[in-house]
Amino acid sequence: MTLHFHKTISAAVAWLTAIVLLAACGDEVDYEPARHLRLLNTDACFSATAQQGVIRLAPTRQLTAYATADWCHVEVTSDSTVTVAVERNVQSVGRSTEVVLQSAEGTARVPITQMGAVWYVMGDSTYLLGDEASTITIPVHSDYDYSVSLPEWASGQSVDGAYELTLEPNRTGQVRRTLCTFQSEKGSRTISICQIGPNDLAGTYSLTYGIPVTQTENRDTTITIQLEQSATDSLAFYAVGMSIIPAVRLPFSYDPLTFTLSISAGQPLGRVGGQQRYVFTALASEAGAHTSTALSYGAQVQVDHHSLKPSFVFADTEGFAFYDSQGDEQMAHIFGILTIGTVQDRASIDANNFLGYADRIMNPRLVKQ
Repeated sequence: MTLHFHKTISAAVAWLTAIVLLAACGDEVDYEPARHLRLLNTDACFSATAQQGVIRLAPTRQLTAYATADWCHVEVTSDSTVTVAVERNVQSVGRSTEVVLQSAEGTARVPITQMGAVWYVMGDSTYLLGDEASTITIPVHSDYDYSVSLPEWASGQSVDGAYELTLEPNRTGQVRRTLCTFQSEKGSRTISICQIGPNDLAGTYSLTYGIPVTQTENRDTTITIQLEQSATDSLAFYAVGMSIIPAVRLPFSYDPLTFTLSISAGQPLGRVGGQQRYVFTALASEAGAHTSTALSYGAQVQVDHHSLKPSFVFADTEGFAFYDSQGDEQMAHIFGILTIGTVQDRASIDANNFLGYADRIMNPRLVKQ
């Protein structure tokens, strides 16, 4: 009796299921499962300039879009594309809004951000350039319009993330300098541009240097000297009147890449004096006199902003390594120019067989007159 009852219930369930399935298959109602908007990719972050981007999504029906801020404009261009345009942001702070997408399949909100406006001019405060034609690139990032004041012998143009400045060759025979001012509504930056070459250096200089009066004290004195350019080598110069030995012209060299005037140790200066002794350049440090030709004492050019006269202040800020009499490596700083006499030529100076000092020019400073 119980088994028959269970069979009757099972048959009834199967009959009702069949009726439901038949009804569903025969019903002509347009039915499909619920769907949602599906974003594919979007341009959601903009710089401060006026820009345009696109929101792409899977094709949908009855698509509409609007932004929640008036500086952001949207337009539906197809069933899968929305164009987003942002106005220029003149404020230094960023801002954000939303683009609301609606269709028959749902709603989506897309956050949109725009960065604040930026204005900066990077690079050095002063550029030293040679007398030949040259081009420099000054990093500039500006979301504002800006102008640059330039002399007649320079031209420039804005390039991607920079300002490209082109200078004509300097044929004036002297240092040439200008101030380039970058100006925008958010501020200004002035950069000094200076053209200087070896042909601008020769002339009359005042030389200020220390004369040793004790082991630890110098007395400053100032004299007038001539810096003469070699007729055969434009980078070679001779200081006339710098040595207390009238016949000696101290040799200097100019490096146009580093704008540095330098003197090297161990340079032969000829034979002088009643006994015709050989004279060489040497450099003084706290450790004594040094005659290695690998050692030099240099000064980078400085240009007075008003007179445009070059000057050279000799100071060894890095120091140099040398070996003492025990063969141990030591560190020292150069602080003067010496001339050293020897009885014989190179052999005696290489053996440190010095007769003594003739010139002791400590901490020299050259200023063109």
